[in-house]
Amino acid sequence: MRCRKVATFTLLLTILGFYFMLSSKYKYVYYHTKENHDKPIITSLPSLRVTNELPSSLNNKSNTSIFNITTTTTMKTTKQKQEPKRSIHRKTAYPLTIDSPYLINNPDICKEEKDLTFIVIVHTAPDHTDRRLSIRQTWANKHFFRNMSLRIVFLLGRSDNPQIEFRIKNENLIYGDLVQGDFKDSYRNLTHKGVLGFRWITENCQHAKMVIKVDDDVFVNIFKVYKEVYLKYKNLSHYILCHVRKKNTSPIIRSKDHLKWKVNDDEFRGFTHYPTPYCNGYAVFIAPDLIRGMYQASFTTPFFWIDDVYLYGLLPSKIANVTYHSLVGSFNLNEITTLKCFSDSKICKYLVGNSWRSGNMVKLWLSTLAKLDKNSQSLIDHQVISDTMHINLTQALHEINKEVYKLYPTKPPQKKTPKKSVVTNKKAAKESKQKV
Repeated sequence: MRCRKVATFTLLLTILGFYFMLSSKYKYVYYHTKENHDKPIITSLPSLRVTNELPSSLNNKSNTSIFNITTTTTMKTTKQKQEPKRSIHRKTAYPLTIDSPYLINNPDICKEEKDLTFIVIVHTAPDHTDRRLSIRQTWANKHFFRNMSLRIVFLLGRSDNPQIEFRIKNENLIYGDLVQGDFKDSYRNLTHKGVLGFRWITENCQHAKMVIKVDDDVFVNIFKVYKEVYLKYKNLSHYILCHVRKKNTSPIIRSKDHLKWKVNDDEFRGFTHYPTPYCNGYAVFIAPDLIRGMYQASFTTPFFWIDDVYLYGLLPSKIANVTYHSLVGSFNLNEITTLKCFSDSKICKYLVGNSWRSGNMVKLWLSTLAKLDKNSQSLIDHQVISDTMHINLTQALHEINKEVYKLYPTKPPQKKTPKKSVVTNKKAAKESKQKV
């Protein structure tokens, strides 16, 4: 009996020693909350390695809001000197949206459509009300389509402006398509927004046949996507289609001259380029069977604030047999070039184009509708579009084309005047002297 007690005590000591050894190795990111959360306070960032378990702080499934935590954590430097205490913050090395509560959630968006072709997740900012409205009125309006179905979710964080928060709540009451996470909406928190989207799809929309992620300044030719992307990949799995950045080709910015994108020396230590392929995240098409795995990978993949690298590089790297396919030739980030291409009489080759100026999303949509072939016309509900828009599409295309080329005229090619060679000039001068 005594031997058994000694063995148990020894085992407990071993476990405790192992716990403290692991705790001393992990480096965390500290975030201020309500009183000062404009920037994350970085003491030292996590090295990029996989762990088997979440930190104990994330194993708590009580859904306690980060903004309700009032404990104080003492932070130590490498010299074991204590820094002044900072109140009201949470210690985490992983995305906050793994288990934090939704501020706004619409879990039933996909449930009414059993045979769902696309789930579109849009990364948007709290004050981008007009952009969200433009997308709802054009290429992502679920009422416009037949023989194809889509649903849309706008992902956003929290604003410090009470008026914007009030407008967001009203907007959600009208449209019911917002999902808001419990984090400050900022550039450095885009990774949290992306993980929130993977979590929401995992919980509420796993039956969609393709996931489309876009930013709110992107126009999608949904008909070309259906014909050239969906029909080609619908029976495949584990794919990511995007503007691919190949492994070891994208430099990690360390220079202080580029503070917005500067990566701390403790992140990707020893690397000059990102050691994994990833996507430019403005438009990404993802196989639905990857979403759950990518969300689960965020539980063991230390947080990295550059969302494109984290969401479409580090998380897929934890899953076997993921294949990247580049669509960069079908994407365009120049809004003027996009407008000219779509408003021309020919069918535009782009799947995705940039559209951030007010009114341009509608121009791109009308131009697309005016040039649909027969196969694409079978995907739209003509009666709904006719009742909604009350517009002659052919005339609209002509007017849009005139307006675009008036605003952005094409420069005529300049004729290059041939340069006279030095030898010819010398010869002419010599002949002129001989005549004299």
